[in-house]
Amino acid sequence: MQKDFNKNNDNTKRGAVSEEQILKEIEAMQNKSSNKDKVLLDLKDKEFVHKKSPTELAAEKNKIKEYVKPVLNNGIKLYNGTELSYERNVMKKMIIWFSVITFIILGIVFTLFGISTTFAYGDSLSTVFMIIDIVISAIYACLSYAFFAIFFKKQKNYVKLLTHLENGLLTKTEGIFIDQEKEVQTKEGVDFYIMLFNVFNKNKGEYFERKILVDKEKPMPVFEKDDKIVFITQGSVLVEYEKL
Repeated sequence: MQKDFNKNNDNTKRGAVSEEQILKEIEAMQNKSSNKDKVLLDLKDKEFVHKKSPTELAAEKNKIKEYVKPVLNNGIKLYNGTELSYERNVMKKMIIWFSVITFIILGIVFTLFGISTTFAYGDSLSTVFMIIDIVISAIYACLSYAFFAIFFKKQKNYVKLLTHLENGLLTKTEGIFIDQEKEVQTKEGVDFYIMLFNVFNKNKGEYFERKILVDKEKPMPVFEKDDKIVFITQGSVLVEYEKL
């Protein structure tokens, strides 16, 4: 710190702005500020950085809320708002059942191991119990891997999608329906149907083809070619739509 002040003193001798002058400018700016914003000084770069007041931050948050909640007059919603809590409960139940089964299997494995140690060394029954113990352990390990790698992971990805749909930014777009792809696409572990729309780009002044993802767990909307559709999406995932 002392080194920095000595450096500033050397700069002052060479005609640079002194620390005292900088502090006076800070005080003057604070007095002139109508909302009493705090002003920070970067002594190294001699730049002033303003912190936004709580009022300004609240105003920005309100603007964001207004922007991310587009509505349709007669829109058809794919989600009713209860899916996230339901799927979270399903995931919790999966963990509970897996834990219960794990304790049961561990009890069986340790019991068989204990029984195998009660026989004399080299007894064939001891070998039988050990083999059964190993087989049960191997089956449990394989099923556990399959459970977490397939079923639990899929459920976790779906909960993640629903969380994004509930808390993410929503956008409203108008497009002309082209077609629906036959193949199902998997994105971030979730299966989707794909619908193609012609959407007008205001900046370029031309239409472009846009893919809209429809949750496979939801009813597929039925459109005719060249139908004009207004839809609300989170990213590329369809949340709500209305046929014009």
